[in-house]
Amino acid sequence: MKGRCKEEICEEPSVDDPDVISLLIKLPCGTRFNRRFNKHHSVKELHDYVYAQDEAPRRYQIFTSFPRSPISGCSTDEVCSSKTLPLLKEAGLNKNDTLFVQSVDDDSTEETSDCDSDR
Repeated sequence: MKGRCKEEICEEPSVDDPDVISLLIKLPCGTRFNRRFNKHHSVKELHDYVYAQDEAPRRYQIFTSFPRSPISGCSTDEVCSSKTLPLLKEAGLNKNDTLFVQSVDDDSTEETSDCDSDR
């Protein structure tokens, strides 16, 4: 599944693109990634980029740093269950933001595998 996400990730936009946002993404294990996204793309692109990382948890929610709040539509559960997700610009992300990935406890692996098969 992670391999498929890696293949489907859109090309990183140029730093000169006026619609670009640069994000510093921090995983629970301490790994950090810098990545540019087009603000007119869905939060699913952000979610899938994180999911494709080897160190990423299987289920998670992504939060803004300040004020700390979840990004709407950008949890594993929301991406798997919703057909319409907000754009990155609608999620309130700015030119340069820091995001935190928080693992979601998974009591049922059946739930996650059902989600993976739909993606």
